[in-house]
Amino acid sequence: MNHRVPGIVVLAAGAAALLAACGPTSSSADGTSSAAAPSSAASAAASSVTSLAGAGSAAKTISVCAVLSAHEAATLSGQPYTTAQPEDTGGGSGSRCAYDNEDSTVEGVNVTVWTSDAANTWQTVHTGGVSDVSGLGDKAFWDNDNTLYVLSGTNLIQVNGLDSETRSESLAKPVLAALH
Repeated sequence: MNHRVPGIVVLAAGAAALLAACGPTSSSADGTSSAAAPSSAASAAASSVTSLAGAGSAAKTISVCAVLSAHEAATLSGQPYTTAQPEDTGGGSGSRCAYDNEDSTVEGVNVTVWTSDAANTWQTVHTGGVSDVSGLGDKAFWDNDNTLYVLSGTNLIQVNGLDSETRSESLAKPVLAALH
């Protein structure tokens, strides 16, 4: 699945980073200098990135690997996962964690929270060959590629790599709880 981040989000993220990096410095009596507290402009830019990512309302951001450890993913999925590796989702559009074991002898699974354009992405991927899932998020479905999608507010959770809808749901639930 190809996820594109709207250009304005990337531009706003870049502006926020530049503003924070170019903040003023202050000197102490001993002649050393240190960065001053972030300016209100940098704080405002960072806030707008969060708002833009949520398509009009602030999307809560989390680190999937921090919410769902390798041990917990192994316990919930019944797979012998020993590693939880954060992965880039591109342009700050969410958080992904790849679960595997050290020697890669198990089928890995990726758990992703998309914070950018979740509703439109939902519409794009919710097509033929899907089974709606009740009782999970605002709405959810399991597709014929063994991927679970859960729309919750301005976030879209994606669990792919397991051949079991039930096991995928068990990995989505703690992530869903962390978003609320």
